[in-house]
Amino acid sequence: GYAAPTSDAIRSVALAKERGLDLETTYTGKCLSAMLRDADASPSLKDERWLFWNTHGGRAKDAWIIEGWRDHVPRTLLCEIESSPRYGA
Repeated sequence: GYAAPTSDAIRSVALAKERGLDLETTYTGKCLSAMLRDADASPSLKDERWLFWNTHGGRAKDAWIIEGWRDHVPRTLLCEIESSPRYGA
């Protein structure tokens, strides 16, 4: 079923937790699992940078925002973020 955690999602959530990410098994765990599966299936992608955009759903995000984060975001992506009507909401 949709909300039922898969074994791959459970493993991905555990792997993420070891690295300081707080994921859940319905959305983010399944997404990370798919990304890891794609990377394993295509060796040429293993050395590429991947963006995992964790929105944390409806949870408070203040604890996850680090000072100076804008300095680490590619300029084109930052422009997209700042031009979004939801930015600063």
